[in-house]
Amino acid sequence: MKKIFLYLLLVAVLTFYGCGRTENIEITELLMLISEEQTGENGKGVFYTRNADGKEGFLTLDENSFGRLYSGRYEPPVCIDRIEDYAVRLPVDDSGYEIHIIKCLNRSDSEEISMMLQSRTEKIQNLEILEYAPENFEKYYRGAVVVTVGRYAVLLATPDNKLAEKTIKKYL
Repeated sequence: MKKIFLYLLLVAVLTFYGCGRTENIEITELLMLISEEQTGENGKGVFYTRNADGKEGFLTLDENSFGRLYSGRYEPPVCIDRIEDYAVRLPVDDSGYEIHIIKCLNRSDSEEISMMLQSRTEKIQNLEILEYAPENFEKYYRGAVVVTVGRYAVLLATPDNKLAEKTIKKYL
């Protein structure tokens, strides 16, 4: 009887704590947390999500505008049906850095979504997207990385990508 109780207690603890990981954080919260760690505040950025209703500090980024970030065309990305949610931080007035967090419907979709994020990074690095001031290009975009963790794909073009990766891995 004692072994059964201990087994059930162990299962309950592991279920509650998720083996050290928690996917219970909203991606908008994670985006704000990473941004605050980078600058000590939210910096000069605009925060977008798929549906900003009730999410203070966020604006809604429709699927067409979201797709334009990756293809340059005002249309949803071809993989939109495999995306559960997204949150994006874009700079204002060519004065900041960029973070994209995409939550995929399935873990198997995260690689395809990360390739979409990588294409944005490559377009910026090849100067196909000329939205940013030269000093920020060198400062953030030359070192941009795409990270995949479970169902999440994340583009980081930040002052400290290693710190952002650590935070992502802690919460996802």
